Amino acid sequence: MKILHTADLHLGAINRKLNASQRKVVLSEQLKICSDLFSYAKDNGIDALLICGDLFHTSEISAKIERVFFNAVQDFSKPVIYISGNHDEEKAIFSYPENFVILKGSVRLDRVVISDGSNLQTLQKEDKNIVVMHGDIFSRGNDYIDIKSLKGDFVDYLALGHLHSYCERDFGRGNAVYCGTLQGNGFDECGDKGFVVLDTITMSHHFVPFAFRRYKIVDVDISGQNKFNEIVQKVEYALNDISTNDLVRVVLKGSYEENSEKYLHLIEEKFKARYFCFELRDESQIKIDFEKLKAEKLSFKAELLSLIMQDDTLSDSEKTQISQISIEALRGDDLSL
Repeated sequence: MKILHTADLHLGAINRKLNASQRKVVLSEQLKICSDLFSYAKDNGIDALLICGDLFHTSEISAKIERVFFNAVQDFSKPVIYISGNHDEEKAIFSYPENFVILKGSVRLDRVVISDGSNLQTLQKEDKNIVVMHGDIFSRGNDYIDIKSLKGDFVDYLALGHLHSYCERDFGRGNAVYCGTLQGNGFDECGDKGFVVLDTITMSHHFVPFAFRRYKIVDVDISGQNKFNEIVQKVEYALNDISTNDLVRVVLKGSYEENSEKYLHLIEEKFKARYFCFELRDESQIKIDFEKLKAEKLSFKAELLSLIMQDDTLSDSEKTQISQISIEALRGDDLSL
């Protein structure tokens, strides 16, 4: 038997930092990736599908999203076993296909027992036992799951939802596995997203990347690059292997000379049309030669920086930041704010 383990679909969720056109595209893609998930299940001989919480992002989900999802469930025809998560636990699902199972206790599929964790003491050694839960096994908080307290000697696979990236650890007779989310919804959810396929004969599993778009954060060290074209080339090289479908944040790092041609607006303009979403952040720092400035006569810049450095109310990092912004303002450059 093959089981598809997914979670945290968060249907209806949207990244508010995207513009209106991008948000519209992302919402449409949510429905498509949901349909594609069930198509994959049918085409690859999946016998059951687990949804480990946070199917919907809020209790106020649109009728269209709900209709598209449950039509896909019904068309799949095989069991779709669901537990609620912290986002959708308040949503009352009044009408759903017969093959959509809201898990209470446990269900048996041949020699495989799928449990919500409330009856682990009844699990039998000779069965293949899968426990489905939603929460955080790593950090203590409102959603913390203390898996040490689970009497799961006969648990072969702990299917988890809540964390949005694939990860696993040993548990019971097998593994505790987070499948992650199908598609990221912010730069705190970077990298490949998808689901897990479990083979219940061998109790082996593998992660399947499935997201159409990925969030990517790319650090670019511009140290020693003082010409505009040199900086652009460094960014270009760093972005070489990133798909144009992705959402990209470039973070400039390192240090640059006072006369550097670091034109942030022009860099952003050059790349933003290439990707679905592109943003530029500047964390690079200007190299200030204070000894050289001390030797300058009748220099407003030198006097200003001297006053900044003599201010005992500022920390060293604040002095550096204010000095950098002051020089940028005097030069008429984009400010590092």
